[in-house]
Parts: sequence; structure tokens; C-alpha cells
Amino acid sequence: MLGPALMAAKGQGAPEVDRAYTRARELCQQVGETPELFPVLWGLWRFYLVQAEIRAAWALAEQCLSLA
Repeated sequence: MLGPALMAAKGQGAPEVDRAYTRARELCQQVGETPELFPVLWGLWRFYLVQAEIRAAWALAEQCLSLA
């Protein structure tokens, strides 16, 4: 829930957005594949896309596709 709020308040490319989604991803990995993993990966994808880090965004898009 923090990721979308930070995107709205600070912008999609804000460092806080990266930190929030990265931490959420770590927590999802500790728990295992949870329903929350897809929106976390999607949020990270948006962050990396805005940062023009295309390779990282591509890898996240592939992970989203495999989960879908």
C-alpha cells in the first residue's frame, strides 16, 4: 500500500518508491509466492521504466508475465 501512495506523492521515479517496493519484494520472497507479489513486481517495473533502466524493467515484466 505504501508504494502507490509514494508514487502519487513523490513521483514514480522517487528513491523512496524504489526502497518501498524493494523491501516489499524481499518480504514476499521470505514468505513465498503470495498474491501481493504481482503488484510489487508491477510497481518496481514502473519505477525502473521511468528511470529508463530497460533491462531491469524487462526482467520484471517477464516475472509478472510468468505469475499471470
